[in-house]
Amino acid sequence: MIHYEILIVPLDMRFEIKELRGWQKAFVVVGYVLMLSSFSLFSVTLLGALEFEAFSYFGQSGIRSLAGVGVTGCLLAAIGFWDK
Repeated sequence: MIHYEILIVPLDMRFEIKELRGWQKAFVVVGYVLMLSSFSLFSVTLLGALEFEAFSYFGQSGIRSLAGVGVTGCLLAAIGFWDK
């Protein structure tokens, strides 16, 4: 038998950058910038303006490098919101 649990999150729960400490703000902002730049570069390569080979470093494929930047941004933002 499979048992499912439903997690209810209150809708008024907001993550405001104003409430964070200085180092947390820095992590969140840098994380957001990395995520946004990774997504925008990925979108531009899908449109054909750039090639994935332009982002290949250390033997990694270009799409893997862009994904790594995006994941790094997600992790930095998560660290910034650590205690929220």
